Parts: sequence; C-alpha cells; structure tokens
Amino acid sequence: MPSDAFHNLIAAIGTEFAAEGRPGGDEAAAAAEEITTTRARPEPGTLPDHAETLGALIDASAHPLARRVRAAFDDISWHYSGLADGRIRPEMARHMLTAELAGPDGQVHHPTVRLGLFFQMPGLDYVTREHAAEETFVMIAGGANWTVAGETTHRQAGEASHHPSMVPHSSATGASAVLAVWRWTGNISYGRYRLTG
Repeated sequence: MPSDAFHNLIAAIGTEFAAEGRPGGDEAAAAAEEITTTRARPEPGTLPDHAETLGALIDASAHPLARRVRAAFDDISWHYSGLADGRIRPEMARHMLTAELAGPDGQVHHPTVRLGLFFQMPGLDYVTREHAAEETFVMIAGGANWTVAGETTHRQAGEASHHPSMVPHSSATGASAVLAVWRWTGNISYGRYRLTG
C-alpha cells in the first residue's frame, strides 16, 4: 500500500500548476485536488535504469517538490519515455524516464488530464516534437535548454517551459540531467504526438 507521500506529491504538483496562471494549469490543479481528496490508490512503483543518477539529482536539489519526489520515490512507477509504436527511437528513449502519476495511462486514472514526472539524462538532445496537448514542464532539479517555436532558453529548478498545442519544442541537457513535473491538458491523446527533429 503506498504511503501518504504519493498523495502529498500529487497535491504539491497541483499547487505548482495552480500558480501557473493558465486555464490548463487550473485544470491540472483541479485534477490533483480530486485525486488527493478521493485518495485514489495508485499502481505500485517501478524503476528501470538510471536510479543512481536520478536519486543524486533529487538529493542535490533545494526545490520543495524534489523533496516530495524523494519521499514518494518507492511509490513512483517510472518507464522509459519511448512510445510503444517506436516513434521515439530506443537509443534516445532509454536515456529518459517518465512517470505518469495520473492520467488515462497513469498510476491513478484520470480521464482528462495527465500529470507526471520527466527525467532526462545529461548530454541528450530530445529532438523537436509537437503534440495536440497543451503542456507545461516545471524544472525541479538540474536544468536543460528548451527550444520553443525556435527560441532557446535555459531553464533550471523553479523555472517553467510552456508549450501550447502543436507548437514545436525540444529539450537538450548538458553536463547536468534534468527532472521536471509536467502536465498535459486539452487533447491529451498521443495520436497527434510526433517527432519533427
């Protein structure tokens, strides 16, 4: 049975997106509140490779959400970021981890919002992609260069990268990995997800 730490993490993620100031952030916050209120039981956690790098990155961060992730670490189910149909090449996918905490495929089911965690290893260019969902990443450990509609900005812990529907974006890490919380709202189907880089 997962500890309260999982639901505390969901609640903290909801608070983060409530502060975003966008309708999609409000929708994500409402979904998080619904999950924490009902105390929905998540599927058990799993972790593939990169546990040591991920753990060290979390422990080095002063961001409050990083501490929430550490507290819930054993309850989080991580998987490689490749989609089943191979749209993300294995050599790239195996250096990124995603945890869909809530959503249609999440540890806790939610039909209209996806909430999760994303980890990208150092020295990796996660090439340009686009999708129908509106998306926001909030960095909670490390940092990455985010290119959105052709403009590149370095984002580190406490900073966000927002991607409107179908706007091309990419993320590239240097010497440090990055860990972020993310949300998908709007059309959250993977049907219109594609790599363009």
